[in-house]
Amino acid sequence: VAVIFGGKSDTMALTRLCAPIHGPCANTFSIQKPIHAPITEKCYKFQNLRPKFGLQMRKKRKMAVEAADGPISVKEVFGFVWPLALLWLVQRQVPLRNDLKVKKSKDEWKNELTNEEFAVMIDRGTERAFTSPLLQEKRSGKYVCTGCGQPLFSSSTKFNSGTGWPSFWDAEPGAVDLTIQPVYLIGDLGCREVRCSACGSHLGHVFSDGPPPTRKRYCMNGVSLAFEEDSTRNDSE
Repeated sequence: VAVIFGGKSDTMALTRLCAPIHGPCANTFSIQKPIHAPITEKCYKFQNLRPKFGLQMRKKRKMAVEAADGPISVKEVFGFVWPLALLWLVQRQVPLRNDLKVKKSKDEWKNELTNEEFAVMIDRGTERAFTSPLLQEKRSGKYVCTGCGQPLFSSSTKFNSGTGWPSFWDAEPGAVDLTIQPVYLIGDLGCREVRCSACGSHLGHVFSDGPPPTRKRYCMNGVSLAFEEDSTRNDSE
């Protein structure tokens, strides 16, 4: 407009006329921050931190790789070994006595016993619960060792424990040896492994939750026992 009219005063008037319009607008965009400015600033800060964070992570990974390539410390060796040592300790069993009446090598036992009997009696395993036919045995007689035939338990001491293994509240005098097997002490400090005193075969375990008068529960593997019926009772009948 000033160019059209060519007047200096008109130009100054136009400037004063436009000042109220351009002034507040200029102030608004230059001084006042938009509503989303705080969020934008945080995003900018986060973006500035990302390279630093990534660099730190790369340094840590590099240090970990260098440590792995270096010599293993005593602490690392101990942290790996002690669980294995503890597992070996709790599963450790007392070796057989040297004065057993019946001594046989593993090969000899393997030729005489079935695979299941060998796994339980010689390798100290456990048969599956509720699989032994001796659970249903009600006749009067005695239970002898499968390996050597030594009498171990009387039918008069047998009871139904509900555990799935033949159970007795007492053994024949001097028929069994009791040894400590640490892993079973966790649940019962009075628990002991039961072995045949003549041949050392593994029979089962004795626990402290049996009926009176002994309060003992001889929980036996059925494959370790053989039942012999009382012949005197049959003769009298």
